[in-house]
Amino acid sequence: MQAGDFNKKITVQKFSAVKGKWMDVCSLWAAIKTIKSDEIYNSNAFNGLKIRFITRFTPKINENMRILHRKQVFTIASIVNDSMKNQTLTIHVYEMVLNDKCELISFTEEVDGFDPCMGKEQKRECKCSHSELLNEERKDDFTSELKQKIQIIVESMDFRNEDLLIYKGQKYHIYKVLNRLDGYTELYCACRGGT
Repeated sequence: MQAGDFNKKITVQKFSAVKGKWMDVCSLWAAIKTIKSDEIYNSNAFNGLKIRFITRFTPKINENMRILHRKQVFTIASIVNDSMKNQTLTIHVYEMVLNDKCELISFTEEVDGFDPCMGKEQKRECKCSHSELLNEERKDDFTSELKQKIQIIVESMDFRNEDLLIYKGQKYHIYKVLNRLDGYTELYCACRGGT
C-alpha cells in the first residue's frame, strides 16, 4: 500500500477495570476496506457494519481493545500481521449494534424477609443485542426442563449481576454470564415452558 492510502484517523482504546472506562492507547492512520464475502462473521450478534482497517504495524494493539472512527465504535475480531513482515496490520472489526431492549430484574429485600426473591421486584431497561443459541451451545448446563434459550448482549456497565431479565415480554433466567474484554457482557438465558 502507498502512504497516501492510510488517510483515515482511528483511535485504539482498552478498557480499564480500575477506572471503569475505556482509555486511549494510541491514534493511527489507516486505510478502510469493506469485508469480502468469505470474511463475513457468522454470529448473529455481529449485526452491524463489518469492515477491516489496514494500518502500519504496531505491537501496541490486541483483540481485547476497540477502535473509534467517526463516532462509531468497533470491536476487534482479529488482527493479522500481513505476510508476517511487521509492516502492516489488517484489523477485522465489527460494529456491535445494541438495537433492541430488555429489562434486567433485581430485588430489594423486604424489611422482615429472608428470601430476596420475596422482596420488591425492580426492573431496569437497557439496550441489548439478541441472538438464538446454536444447537451445540444448547447442550451444556441444566437442559431438559428449560425450553427456550437465547443469548443477550449488553454493555458491561449496565449489568449488575441480575438473575432474571425480560425480553419481548418473556421472563428469562440468566444461567451463565460471560464478561468480555471489549466492554460487553454475554447473558445466556433460558425460560421454562410455561414461565
